[in-house]
Amino acid sequence: MKKLIIATLALSLLMGCMAGYTPRIPIETPATNEDDGGDILPIPPQPVLEKVTPNGLVLRLLELEKEKAPGGSVILSPLSIEMALAMASNGAAGEAKEAMETLLGLNAEQLNSLLGPYLLKEDNTLSIANSMWFNESMKDLVKADFQETLRTVYAAGEGSFTPGSQADADAINGWVKEKTHDKIDSIITPDGLTEDTLALLINALYFNGKWADPFEEWQVTDETFRAPSGDQQARLMDGWEGTYFENEWGTGFAKDYEDGYEFIGLLPKTEGAVDLSALDIDEILATRTGAYDVHIKIPKFELEYSTSLVDTLSGLGLGSLFAPGSLNGMLTDEALENDWNAWVSDVLHKTYMKMYEEGTEAAAVTAVIVECATAAMPVERETKEVFLDRPFAFLIRDTQSGQVVFCGIISSVEK
Repeated sequence: MKKLIIATLALSLLMGCMAGYTPRIPIETPATNEDDGGDILPIPPQPVLEKVTPNGLVLRLLELEKEKAPGGSVILSPLSIEMALAMASNGAAGEAKEAMETLLGLNAEQLNSLLGPYLLKEDNTLSIANSMWFNESMKDLVKADFQETLRTVYAAGEGSFTPGSQADADAINGWVKEKTHDKIDSIITPDGLTEDTLALLINALYFNGKWADPFEEWQVTDETFRAPSGDQQARLMDGWEGTYFENEWGTGFAKDYEDGYEFIGLLPKTEGAVDLSALDIDEILATRTGAYDVHIKIPKFELEYSTSLVDTLSGLGLGSLFAPGSLNGMLTDEALENDWNAWVSDVLHKTYMKMYEEGTEAAAVTAVIVECATAAMPVERETKEVFLDRPFAFLIRDTQSGQVVFCGIISSVEK
């Protein structure tokens, strides 16, 4: 199987549709040699956060994931990790709380107000589920109101586990498999349920987008996908659409799903691997026009991948989230008095995507792993064409809110 990177992010992008919402991403600052003198390992100097649009944040996440495997495919689900991170934000404290609010542009209460109603959205395309799982021996360390917030705002189901238990790992993975309609069958192993593991905060997302205008069998042909590693045989779906994008970076088109979602294919004008350095998503989306008949081609593919987002989130300025004490806001006063500290030890993510004649089927799971220990802190028109027969970028988004559900770079269509 060719190496593929499918990553999902843990950031709040739904808020991007709000007037005045301006998230921030990091810019590099010189490292310092200052010693904090404490017993906890010092947190590396954090980048200064600069203002960026929500789509700029999507782009930065794509760039950070792309760095892990140049020339490889990258698929992100902003919504899935947004949900998981938003649940964790209700327990954030200190520097981590400040960093999350700065990056996301909203505090936990504002996130809850935005995301809660989104869970109530009813359509046949997207389903979202959340759950929280607590270490049986440490559940008493967790504030009751933290648990209640996740129940009421995020409709989170609740379970428990015993460290190292195969049965409990199976139960967690069974929930994942059910909520992703059998597309992702696991997110944790028994070894991942350690004595220090306090909780797992999990989001599962399933997308089953049916094209408003599906492809017929006769519209699918054997052609060549020009991957950076060499030409590949591919099945390309051929059709016509009416929405076109173009700027200096590239061209693109939109194809509608049912229930108010759309696929946006973005093809760079430069051949070879997708270079994001000159791409401005807001700029190219602003060129949207219905003035052309657009001849399109989309490759059929089925891809999956799993990754850890620790480096990506740290690169966005959330390194403090992985330091002891970052989630002390979820602990009881008694736990804090006894020097317990909680923090995020990992953010695991798995995704699946299938592009075919009838639409797009995709799934994503994001698990925030929380550890806890005692420690210090029809008119004839001009014709345009966009053939996705070489590396391209894409977005799948909610057309009403602007929420990006999936995004990515397809550099190869082979498993």
